[in-house]
Amino acid sequence: MKTFSTLLRWDLILLHRNQLIIVSAVLAGVYLGLFYLLKELGSLEKILVLLIFNDPVVTGLLFAGVLVLFEKDQHTLEALAVSPLSPEAYLWSKAVSLTIVALGTSLAMAWAGYGWQFNYVHFVVGVISASLTFIFVGCWLVPPTISFNQFLVRCIPLLILMALPFIPFFEAASPMWFYPIPSYPGILLLQATFEELSFSLLVYAYCYAGLTIIGSYYLARNSFRKHIWS
Repeated sequence: MKTFSTLLRWDLILLHRNQLIIVSAVLAGVYLGLFYLLKELGSLEKILVLLIFNDPVVTGLLFAGVLVLFEKDQHTLEALAVSPLSPEAYLWSKAVSLTIVALGTSLAMAWAGYGWQFNYVHFVVGVISASLTFIFVGCWLVPPTISFNQFLVRCIPLLILMALPFIPFFEAASPMWFYPIPSYPGILLLQATFEELSFSLLVYAYCYAGLTIIGSYYLARNSFRKHIWS
Protein backbone atom coordinates (compact mmCIF):
# COMPACT_ATOMS: atom_id res chain seq x y z
CA MET A 1 0.00 0.00 0.00
CA LYS A 2 2.88 2.39 0.80
CA THR A 3 4.45 1.70 -2.60
CA PHE A 4 1.16 2.41 -4.35
CA SER A 5 0.63 5.69 -2.46
CA THR A 6 4.17 6.78 -3.39
CA LEU A 7 3.51 5.91 -7.04
CA LEU A 8 0.19 7.76 -6.96
CA ARG A 9 1.85 10.84 -5.49
CA TRP A 10 4.49 10.69 -8.23
CA ASP A 11 1.81 10.49 -10.93
CA LEU A 12 0.05 13.55 -9.51
CA ILE A 13 3.38 15.39 -9.53
CA LEU A 14 3.90 14.37 -13.16
CA LEU A 15 0.46 15.70 -14.05
CA HIS A 16 1.32 18.98 -12.37
CA ARG A 17 4.81 19.29 -13.88
CA ASN A 18 3.52 18.62 -17.38
CA GLN A 19 0.68 21.12 -16.78
CA LEU A 20 -1.90 18.50 -17.71
CA ILE A 21 -4.15 19.56 -14.82
CA ILE A 22 -4.10 23.12 -16.16
CA VAL A 23 -4.81 21.85 -19.67
CA SER A 24 -7.80 19.87 -18.36
CA ALA A 25 -9.12 22.94 -16.53
CA VAL A 26 -8.70 25.12 -19.62
CA LEU A 27 -10.53 22.58 -21.77
CA ALA A 28 -13.36 22.47 -19.25
CA GLY A 29 -13.54 26.27 -19.42
CA VAL A 30 -13.70 26.16 -23.22
CA TYR A 31 -16.50 23.58 -23.08
CA LEU A 32 -18.45 25.75 -20.65
CA GLY A 33 -17.90 28.77 -22.87
CA LEU A 34 -19.43 26.88 -25.79
CA PHE A 35 -22.30 25.79 -23.57
CA TYR A 36 -23.10 29.34 -22.52
CA LEU A 37 -22.94 30.56 -26.12
CA LEU A 38 -25.64 28.00 -26.97
CA LYS A 39 -27.69 28.49 -23.80
CA GLU A 40 -30.12 30.90 -25.50
CA LEU A 41 -31.37 27.98 -27.61
CA GLY A 42 -33.21 26.53 -24.61
CA SER A 43 -32.77 23.29 -22.64
CA LEU A 44 -29.27 22.03 -23.33
CA GLU A 45 -28.84 19.09 -20.95
CA LYS A 46 -27.85 16.83 -23.86
CA ILE A 47 -25.15 19.26 -24.95
CA LEU A 48 -23.90 19.41 -21.36
CA VAL A 49 -23.73 15.61 -21.24
CA LEU A 50 -21.71 15.63 -24.48
CA LEU A 51 -19.26 18.20 -23.11
CA ILE A 52 -18.90 16.50 -19.71
CA PHE A 53 -18.41 13.07 -21.30
CA ASN A 54 -15.69 14.48 -23.54
CA ASP A 55 -13.63 15.52 -20.49
CA PRO A 56 -12.82 12.03 -19.14
CA VAL A 57 -12.26 10.89 -22.73
CA VAL A 58 -9.54 13.50 -23.24
CA THR A 59 -8.19 13.28 -19.69
CA GLY A 60 -8.24 9.49 -19.73
CA LEU A 61 -7.23 8.37 -23.19
CA LEU A 62 -4.86 11.13 -24.32
CA PHE A 63 -3.32 12.05 -20.98
CA ALA A 64 -2.62 8.39 -20.20
CA GLY A 65 -0.77 8.11 -23.49
CA VAL A 66 1.17 11.31 -22.86
CA LEU A 67 2.29 10.19 -19.39
CA VAL A 68 3.41 6.75 -20.57
CA LEU A 69 5.28 8.23 -23.56
CA PHE A 70 6.93 10.78 -21.26
CA GLU A 71 8.16 7.99 -18.97
CA LYS A 72 9.33 6.04 -22.02
CA ASP A 73 11.41 9.01 -23.19
CA GLN A 74 12.89 9.42 -19.69
CA HIS A 75 13.63 5.64 -19.55
CA THR A 76 11.60 5.48 -16.36
CA LEU A 77 9.64 2.46 -17.57
CA GLU A 78 12.83 0.49 -18.14
CA ALA A 79 13.74 0.98 -14.50
CA LEU A 80 10.23 0.16 -13.30
CA ALA A 81 10.14 -3.02 -15.37
CA VAL A 82 13.12 -4.49 -13.47
CA SER A 83 11.88 -3.26 -10.09
CA PRO A 84 9.52 -5.16 -7.75
CA LEU A 85 6.70 -2.88 -8.92
CA SER A 86 3.96 -4.76 -10.77
CA PRO A 87 2.30 -3.52 -13.97
CA GLU A 88 -1.01 -3.75 -12.13
CA ALA A 89 0.11 -1.18 -9.52
CA TYR A 90 1.47 1.07 -12.26
CA LEU A 91 -1.79 0.97 -14.22
CA TRP A 92 -4.01 1.59 -11.21
CA SER A 93 -1.86 4.50 -10.11
CA LYS A 94 -2.36 6.11 -13.53
CA ALA A 95 -6.06 5.28 -13.40
CA VAL A 96 -6.65 6.78 -9.95
CA SER A 97 -4.63 9.97 -10.53
CA LEU A 98 -6.23 10.75 -13.91
CA THR A 99 -9.71 9.88 -12.64
CA ILE A 100 -9.29 12.35 -9.78
CA VAL A 101 -8.55 15.09 -12.33
CA ALA A 102 -11.43 14.05 -14.59
CA LEU A 103 -13.91 13.92 -11.72
CA GLY A 104 -12.88 17.33 -10.43
CA THR A 105 -13.19 19.11 -13.78
CA SER A 106 -16.42 17.26 -14.66
CA LEU A 107 -18.01 18.30 -11.37
CA ALA A 108 -17.00 21.90 -11.96
CA MET A 109 -18.60 21.77 -15.41
CA ALA A 110 -21.81 20.24 -14.08
CA TRP A 111 -22.13 22.82 -11.27
CA ALA A 112 -21.40 25.73 -13.59
CA GLY A 113 -23.60 24.50 -16.42
CA TYR A 114 -26.55 23.02 -14.55
CA GLY A 115 -26.46 23.91 -10.86
CA TRP A 116 -26.19 21.85 -7.70
CA GLN A 117 -29.30 19.69 -7.95
CA PHE A 118 -28.72 16.54 -9.97
CA ASN A 119 -28.22 12.84 -9.32
CA TYR A 120 -24.68 12.61 -7.93
CA VAL A 121 -24.62 8.80 -7.82
CA HIS A 122 -25.25 8.42 -11.56
CA PHE A 123 -22.89 11.32 -12.26
CA VAL A 124 -19.95 10.03 -10.25
CA VAL A 125 -20.32 6.46 -11.51
CA GLY A 126 -20.70 7.71 -15.09
CA VAL A 127 -17.58 9.88 -14.96
CA ILE A 128 -15.47 7.30 -13.11
CA SER A 129 -16.50 4.44 -15.42
CA ALA A 130 -15.84 6.49 -18.56
CA SER A 131 -12.54 7.75 -17.18
CA LEU A 132 -11.25 4.32 -16.12
CA THR A 133 -12.32 2.73 -19.40
CA PHE A 134 -10.54 5.33 -21.54
CA ILE A 135 -7.45 5.40 -19.31
CA PHE A 136 -7.06 1.64 -19.64
CA VAL A 137 -7.76 1.80 -23.38
CA GLY A 138 -5.05 4.46 -23.68
CA CYS A 139 -2.67 2.24 -21.69
CA TRP A 140 -3.59 -0.65 -23.99
CA LEU A 141 -2.79 1.32 -27.16
CA VAL A 142 0.34 3.20 -26.10
CA PRO A 143 2.96 0.53 -25.18
CA PRO A 144 3.90 -0.44 -28.78
CA THR A 145 4.19 3.22 -29.89
CA ILE A 146 7.23 5.48 -29.74
CA SER A 147 5.66 8.87 -30.47
CA PHE A 148 2.47 10.77 -29.73
CA ASN A 149 1.61 10.86 -33.45
CA GLN A 150 1.78 7.06 -33.62
CA PHE A 151 -0.39 6.84 -30.52
CA LEU A 152 -2.89 9.32 -31.95
CA VAL A 153 -3.19 7.36 -35.20
CA ARG A 154 -4.07 4.27 -33.18
CA CYS A 155 -6.61 6.23 -31.14
CA ILE A 156 -8.58 7.86 -33.98
CA PRO A 157 -10.57 4.77 -35.16
CA LEU A 158 -11.44 3.93 -31.56
CA LEU A 159 -12.52 7.51 -30.80
CA ILE A 160 -14.82 7.44 -33.82
CA LEU A 161 -16.33 4.14 -32.64
CA MET A 162 -16.81 5.44 -29.09
CA ALA A 163 -18.59 8.56 -30.39
CA LEU A 164 -21.24 6.58 -32.29
CA PRO A 165 -23.66 6.22 -29.30
CA PHE A 166 -24.26 9.97 -29.49
CA ILE A 167 -26.27 9.26 -32.65
CA PRO A 168 -29.13 7.58 -30.73
CA PHE A 169 -28.49 9.89 -27.76
CA PHE A 170 -29.53 12.82 -29.96
CA GLU A 171 -32.41 10.70 -31.30
CA ALA A 172 -30.99 10.39 -34.82
CA ALA A 173 -31.23 6.57 -34.88
CA SER A 174 -32.59 3.63 -32.93
CA PRO A 175 -30.38 2.76 -29.93
CA MET A 176 -30.66 -1.01 -30.38
CA TRP A 177 -27.60 -1.20 -32.66
CA PHE A 178 -25.40 0.82 -30.31
CA TYR A 179 -25.75 -1.03 -27.01
CA PRO A 180 -22.59 -3.17 -27.53
CA ILE A 181 -20.36 -0.06 -27.86
CA PRO A 182 -18.45 0.33 -24.57
CA SER A 183 -18.92 4.11 -24.32
CA TYR A 184 -22.72 3.90 -24.25
CA PRO A 185 -23.06 3.06 -20.50
CA GLY A 186 -21.15 6.17 -19.45
CA ILE A 187 -23.26 8.35 -21.74
CA LEU A 188 -26.48 6.90 -20.34
CA LEU A 189 -25.34 7.37 -16.74
CA LEU A 190 -24.55 11.02 -17.41
CA GLN A 191 -27.93 11.37 -19.11
CA ALA A 192 -29.57 9.86 -16.01
CA THR A 193 -27.79 12.53 -13.98
CA PHE A 194 -30.10 15.20 -15.38
CA GLU A 195 -33.22 13.28 -16.46
CA GLU A 196 -35.13 10.12 -15.65
CA LEU A 197 -34.21 6.87 -17.40
CA SER A 198 -35.98 3.53 -17.26
CA PHE A 199 -34.86 0.95 -14.70
CA SER A 200 -33.82 -1.48 -17.46
CA LEU A 201 -31.53 1.10 -19.06
CA LEU A 202 -29.92 1.85 -15.72
CA VAL A 203 -29.33 -1.85 -15.06
CA TYR A 204 -27.72 -2.17 -18.50
CA ALA A 205 -25.61 0.96 -17.93
CA TYR A 206 -24.28 -0.07 -14.52
CA CYS A 207 -23.60 -3.70 -15.46
CA TYR A 208 -21.98 -2.96 -18.81
CA ALA A 209 -19.93 -0.09 -17.33
CA GLY A 210 -18.43 -2.56 -14.88
CA LEU A 211 -17.67 -5.03 -17.67
CA THR A 212 -16.01 -2.39 -19.85
CA ILE A 213 -13.73 -1.35 -16.97
CA ILE A 214 -12.71 -4.98 -16.35
CA GLY A 215 -12.21 -5.72 -20.06
CA SER A 216 -10.19 -2.58 -20.79
CA TYR A 217 -8.05 -3.17 -17.67
CA TYR A 218 -7.10 -6.67 -18.78
CA LEU A 219 -6.27 -5.40 -22.27
CA ALA A 220 -4.00 -2.74 -20.77
CA ARG A 221 -2.36 -5.17 -18.36
CA ASN A 222 -1.62 -7.70 -21.10
CA SER A 223 -0.25 -4.97 -23.38
CA PHE A 224 2.10 -3.72 -20.65
CA ARG A 225 3.27 -7.23 -19.83
CA LYS A 226 3.97 -7.93 -23.50
CA HIS A 227 5.70 -4.69 -24.52
CA ILE A 228 7.16 -3.22 -21.32
CA TRP A 229 7.27 -5.68 -18.40
CA SER A 230 8.43 -8.61 -20.56
